[in-house]
Amino acid sequence: MRFHEKLYVGQSIQHVQHVRHLLRIGAGQFDIYLITVSKNSDQLDIFDSKYLKDKRHYDRKTLQIAGIAGSMGEAYGLVEQMAKDSCELGVPGQLREYLYRTDGSGKWKY
Repeated sequence: MRFHEKLYVGQSIQHVQHVRHLLRIGAGQFDIYLITVSKNSDQLDIFDSKYLKDKRHYDRKTLQIAGIAGSMGEAYGLVEQMAKDSCELGVPGQLREYLYRTDGSGKWKY
């Protein structure tokens, strides 16, 4: 599991480091929505973190998390902010490319 260097975090998330830690160890959390890079397309996925328990759908080892939100609506707002930020960088609508370019850790896969 990788977190983007410039992780987008919703206003309702108060203890980001604690939430990240719980996600890493696989502890269940209520009302935590993740914005991740889709494996199948050039899009992003938004899903409830409780689905990380289902290994058939999400491989926690390769999961790339770009945002954490407290509700689905808040997650949509973060994706909207990502889209605005990508336009400012000169890659409008290419959120995956934007995330790749803005991560300075060198671990983000395109």
